Amino acid sequence: MSKIDLADVARELGMKPSELIDVEDTDAGRIIRCTDGTTLIDVPADAPDADEKTGLMFLAAPTPSYTGDFPIYAQPVEDDVVDPDGNAVVVDEYPADGSVKDVLAWVAGEQDRAEYALAAEQAAAKPRATLIAELEQILAQYPMVEHTGIMVNGAVASEMGGDGHVRAYDADGNLVASTDPADAADGVEIVAGS
Repeated sequence: MSKIDLADVARELGMKPSELIDVEDTDAGRIIRCTDGTTLIDVPADAPDADEKTGLMFLAAPTPSYTGDFPIYAQPVEDDVVDPDGNAVVVDEYPADGSVKDVLAWVAGEQDRAEYALAAEQAAAKPRATLIAELEQILAQYPMVEHTGIMVNGAVASEMGGDGHVRAYDADGNLVASTDPADAADGVEIVAGS
């Protein structure tokens, strides 16, 4: 596998290299982890997702209640993944009403899924302390992104990126507040760091 130049990928996406953590080529497409806690996937035309979408999209929704227009990757269902009745099972669907065991199985130790599940659980009417502790333990493995749980102007989640700044996102996944003065150019409210 050839080395992926972050500067080249950032230029292709219209981003700054400092906004990227890493890039990985996979069979499903190029996975791009960003310092704001989001992960993107660039799906090639010859390997569309389950909804036949290609191009750049979120690998997973940036927040549990995301309803924005930027597409979200739909994991293709593998032929051998079926329930006892022989029906295809969508393996990428978040088990919102699932047990702690179900949620942890869905997370499978992955950072993006753990962040998503933690935000969803913290926003739940009755958050489960056991699940939150398990998810925080999973996220402790990933030093570049720390979930802060801060709410700003109704934002669903805030995360500290590898650049040391806290960013808050609204329900549509739009950046609404940040401690990084560089984000002010995008019309984002700049708040004092903690």
